[in-house]
This record gives sequence, structure tokens and C-alpha cells, in this order.
Amino acid sequence: MKSSVFALSVFASVALSSPTPRASKVKYAGVNIAGFDFGCTIDGTCSLTGNNKPYDIVSGANAVGQMNHFVKDDSLNAFRLPVGWQFLVNGQLGGQLNSNNAGQYDRLVQGCLNSGAALCILDIHNYARWNGQIIDQGGPTAAQFADVWK
Repeated sequence: MKSSVFALSVFASVALSSPTPRASKVKYAGVNIAGFDFGCTIDGTCSLTGNNKPYDIVSGANAVGQMNHFVKDDSLNAFRLPVGWQFLVNGQLGGQLNSNNAGQYDRLVQGCLNSGAALCILDIHNYARWNGQIIDQGGPTAAQFADVWK
């Protein structure tokens, strides 16, 4: 019984002590602006039809307005902008960027850049996959993935 009481009092004294700060200022703080990754599952499959279709969050949910608000009112300066690979190329592996879909995503990216954010993180959010196939492991080649970035 005495050892239990001792252990609790030691724990309490440790828990009540003030932590030593490791940094005086956070350099980047931000949020995820989801939407262009909607419909993508963890096997890298992205639905381009039905209720799961990625949609134009630039106007639909006013993502640009949200970023402007977060920068101005909350002092956030970093935004992650996920997008499905299939959405960018309209489901055509090895195809060119689809001008409509990539154009929608570009409006989001430009909104981020114009918001005053210090960091706009572009994220092709397919879990290193294309429709269940792992990049460069029996699925699309690393060159096909690099081509989307290029």
C-alpha cells in the first residue's frame, strides 16, 4: 500500500511541474483544405462519378475564402492541398493533365499562393497507388507518376 501511495505522489509531482519549452515560436501552422481528394480510397482508387466525385471546392465550399480567413484572422500560414491523381488526369493513366480538372485545382493553388500563406503543400493523395496497384511495384511506373508532377 505504501509503495502505491509513493508512486502516485511522485507521478503527481512530475505531472505538476512546468515543461521546458523546446521552441520559442512555431514556424508553420495551418490546416488541410480537403476536397479534391474526395472519392479516393486507401488502395489509390478514385471515383470520378456519383456522390464521391471530387468537386470544385473553390466555389462550392469557398476554400479560397477559408484560407484568406485563416491567414488574416488566425495567423495560419500553411495549407495542405490534397488532390487525387485520377482527378488531375481524368482517369487516364499516362494522360495529360485534364484542363478542366487541373484548372479547378490550379485555382485552389493560386488562391493559396495569393492568400499570403508561407507554405502551400501540393499533395497527390493516392497512397503511392493507382487503382490498387503500387507505383513501381507492378502498378504504374515511377516515370508515369513523375510525369504528372512534371
